[in-house]
Amino acid sequence: MSYQDGIWNLPYSDNPEAVRAYDEARNGYERHDLQAEITSLKRAVEIDPKFTRAWLWLGEIYMFARQPEQALQAYRKAVNVDPQEALSYKALGFALVGLRKFDEAIPVWQELIKIAPNDSGGSAGLGISLFGLKRYGEAASALETAVKLSPQFAGLEVQLGSAFLRAGEEDKALAAYQKAIELDPSPWMFNNVGYELADGNKKLPIALEYAEKAVGQEEEASQKLKLSELGIEELAHTSSLAAFWDTLGWVHFRMGNLDQAEKYLKSAWELSQDWAEADHLGQLYERQHKKQAAARMYRLALYRFPQQANREPEEMEKTRARLQNLFPGSAPVNLRSDTEASTEVNRLRTIKLTRLTPGTESAEVFVVFAPDPKSSFLRIADVKFISGSEKLKSAGTALKSATFQIPFSFGGHARLLRRGILGCYQYSGCSLTLLNPADVHSVN
Repeated sequence: MSYQDGIWNLPYSDNPEAVRAYDEARNGYERHDLQAEITSLKRAVEIDPKFTRAWLWLGEIYMFARQPEQALQAYRKAVNVDPQEALSYKALGFALVGLRKFDEAIPVWQELIKIAPNDSGGSAGLGISLFGLKRYGEAASALETAVKLSPQFAGLEVQLGSAFLRAGEEDKALAAYQKAIELDPSPWMFNNVGYELADGNKKLPIALEYAEKAVGQEEEASQKLKLSELGIEELAHTSSLAAFWDTLGWVHFRMGNLDQAEKYLKSAWELSQDWAEADHLGQLYERQHKKQAAARMYRLALYRFPQQANREPEEMEKTRARLQNLFPGSAPVNLRSDTEASTEVNRLRTIKLTRLTPGTESAEVFVVFAPDPKSSFLRIADVKFISGSEKLKSAGTALKSATFQIPFSFGGHARLLRRGILGCYQYSGCSLTLLNPADVHSVN
């Protein structure tokens, strides 16, 4: 239900000078010149203050530039100059939700519902905002309306199921989740529903079934990975597997299957270094009465939290509270100077190698990890040179003999694609430093 495509279908200004300034902004966009875009768009709306399309694009640019207050001002201008344009309300509402200003978002959605009662975006936005305020019963009511208006959207069914679940209506929640899966039987949908049920500690046998399906489907898909045919779509498999292993581990944790939970959660953490996986593993160790191990994972979660986008601040506070409860009265963790956590994260991403070439050389490579049938760890099954020193082009044999110390998830048979920097240095020797899967967006 993206509103962004709709922006480009809005009419141009009748004022040729405003249109010229708008086109200059488009030229700035093509040059990746953010400031030129902003300057041109501001000039366009100064010339024609009722140029809704320019106001909305200006808001988008400000959001991209992490200037949210200026973005909100631009969106509000768009609403004011044309109060019958639904896209302006959506832009403002989505921005407020993204900034977690749920109270401010509610009247925006209510106005959208008034002017466009058949547009599910208003009811959906209202439901999401009420959900953010933990008014789950009201959120479910609004989302039910959205589902009736747009029954084809699986994501709305998931939101509705989560609202019902937190409102204590488990059967209605399960019905909504099952409808979502009927609409979209993808691994991500099975994973998301399984995680919601596990996080709510409800219907755990069903959560286990869904989580296992997600893992099984994604591991099977990863078997088709070939570096010779690498495309953008293949990059997502590794991040997906980390998330799915985490969900399956979390389900086992909720069910009390702690040994199975540890295998999946540990593999997920060592693959992704995501704060959520670290926090889950910390909770597992805490339940096993391993206080030092739990504290270590909570510190790692806190270290990783600020480095990842789209995280809810209250989640970090929960992790911080869990750490403090382990050792009451201890000094708060300084996230910026936690060198121990930083060292451990870097260690997890680094494979030490034998000397490949004298002197200092570096190159970027893709590698594929696969289970080693002779051990419980992974081996490098394939290597693809991307760019860098020609002297390292023939390093594939040495890489294939290295061992990457990820204890592979129990029962798993996935192939994991990773991008990394292969470096040889005069004094420290050679190593492969892996990039975080979530940070890899290109195949060249």
